[in-house]
Amino acid sequence: MNESRKIALKISLLYTITSFIFLIFVFYGWYQKEKQSLIEERILQLRESAHNLAIYLQEKLQTSPDNLFELLQKSAKELDITFSLNKENGEVIFNALKESIQIKDFQNILKRKGIPISFKKNHKHIDKIVIIEDNVYLVTQRVGGRFWRLVNLELRKKNLLNFPHQRDDFFMIIQDNGILNEIHTLWLFIGGSFLLALFGMSVIAYFLVRLSLKPLEEKIEILNRFIKDSTHEINTPLSIILMSIERIKKENLKEQDLQKLQRIKMAANTLEQIYQDLVFYNFSHIQENTLEEISMENLLKERISYFEPFYKKKNITITLKSNPSQLKANKNRIIRVIDNLLDNALKYTYNGGKVEVIVDKNTLTIKDNGCGIPKTHLKRIFERYYRYNKDQGGFGIGLALVKKICDSYGIEIQCQSLEKKGTTFILKW
Repeated sequence: MNESRKIALKISLLYTITSFIFLIFVFYGWYQKEKQSLIEERILQLRESAHNLAIYLQEKLQTSPDNLFELLQKSAKELDITFSLNKENGEVIFNALKESIQIKDFQNILKRKGIPISFKKNHKHIDKIVIIEDNVYLVTQRVGGRFWRLVNLELRKKNLLNFPHQRDDFFMIIQDNGILNEIHTLWLFIGGSFLLALFGMSVIAYFLVRLSLKPLEEKIEILNRFIKDSTHEINTPLSIILMSIERIKKENLKEQDLQKLQRIKMAANTLEQIYQDLVFYNFSHIQENTLEEISMENLLKERISYFEPFYKKKNITITLKSNPSQLKANKNRIIRVIDNLLDNALKYTYNGGKVEVIVDKNTLTIKDNGCGIPKTHLKRIFERYYRYNKDQGGFGIGLALVKKICDSYGIEIQCQSLEKKGTTFILKW
């Protein structure tokens, strides 16, 4: 996956996460609204059933007032309404509910606060809706005073009441079920709509980001191609310069000419360092990565010798304290690490300063007493193209390259720095 696609995916992912949070609120509100509508629809159906039952009972009571329980059975069957009559304590007077319900269940229904739907000043209780699992119950007393008086009378005839009760002591409970199935269906519909909307927004966002990044991607591609082509073009003349410098017979040169030659060699070596970094960044995938046991003590002596003319020019003292130490890695890549760290110490150490290199078993420390790195910049020093000090030259790829190589070999790299006091890089493997 190329870099532009990774960036597009990251931006799209961020957009998807924010959209996910936003859509959760939107769809949750929608779900709650639709759920409330379902419940209100059930309430209307129950109230309509209660109204029809009350009218039916009142009409029948005028013609056959003495057969109350037969009338209740007939009304439940003809109107297809499931209901029960209960005392205030939950005791069952009449039950035509579809399910077998115990007194404690009726007590639970009557005691629950429920959803109030009617207020009556002359009633001790209010009509309410109670939802328990898959059932919706309407608890009401609005059937008519004559009906409740007849209930009271019938119960006294059957010796079910020891003293007269008021109508506020009786309740009619009308049942409807299947609410959970409807809510579950609603949840599936809204959940599916949520996922579909999120997927659609994510796909659209990805393509919009890709479209927006396309001009930038083309410019970056042109720049990368230029760097790669330039890298190839630099190699040949640079190699010729370095070879020519080595072949010059120095014994025939005057002291002044030797100094000029030394400056030319240092400039060529600096250019070679830049070239090697660019090669690694652009062609690391095709470079040889043969592992070998590297003597870090000998390698550091070699690299310090290479940098010695640069350090002498700034009158910087560089010292090496070494103990035998081995590292299994690709030598050329470790050279890139050491050279970049020594080059950084050279750049950011003042004239007349000191650089100390310590190599011990599985540890390399390069310490300088230079300008140091501000604390606010420490977290970003390993980012590609990031330069915390604009006064010095470079592309800002040195430390990024060091971190990349260290990570590839499992080498831990730490940076400790105090502004105006110096910087210490520690490598552990």
